[in-house]
Amino acid sequence: MTSEKRFSVSHTGFWNALLPMEEPYIRTHNTRLHRLAPELASAVPSAQRGLINEFGFLLFASALGNGVHPGDLSNEVVARCSAEAFDYVARMRQVSPFPPAPVTETGAREAKILAGRLASYFTPKSWQLLRARPFFPGCGWVDDAEGDVLGDRTLFEVKSGERQFRGTDVRQVLCYCALGFSAKLYDIDAICLINPRSGTYFQDDLETLCRRTAGLGAAEVLEEIVNYISEPFSQYGAP
Repeated sequence: MTSEKRFSVSHTGFWNALLPMEEPYIRTHNTRLHRLAPELASAVPSAQRGLINEFGFLLFASALGNGVHPGDLSNEVVARCSAEAFDYVARMRQVSPFPPAPVTETGAREAKILAGRLASYFTPKSWQLLRARPFFPGCGWVDDAEGDVLGDRTLFEVKSGERQFRGTDVRQVLCYCALGFSAKLYDIDAICLINPRSGTYFQDDLETLCRRTAGLGAAEVLEEIVNYISEPFSQYGAP
């Protein structure tokens, strides 16, 4: 079994064949980003930012689940989010020579800014459904997964790094859509990549994304992904 994140950055032969126009698509969108906030100048070391990004998202998700602004979360909830973020990043760096350091006060302030930016983007809008960390059942050799945010029929993927959006981000969103398609969940018809650190985002219809990256309709693209991950993993050898 593998995670949707690992799948999105591996099996390049499959992805290149399915999405031959992925790179031109993402390059074009990176030149036409919408702005939600000014770029955030980080005050924490670069090695700490992955942890801070995760911490900030968890603060936002907890605030959304409790119906409050991230700045109004209790100290207990903030501490729990910090511990969860630390444990997650530590697991991701099990074989790394640079394990995460505990969150500093400066890092916590930065995480709260990121969470506040997400809240400012999402909460003023009118939603019938707004859910953080939507669950997607696994399919084939891809494990159960959690997306970032589901707003009505739009799936949002939060990327808080100091970089432009990448083709692998599009693949990851398509993985979630394929898992939902397989399980007949959510009826997603649009996607959005959002970066609260750079203060930018772009949104596109799922059908348009698939036509422009694969030359196929959305249902065909998602079915191709589902069929691929439903075959025995061993037949592909190394990713």
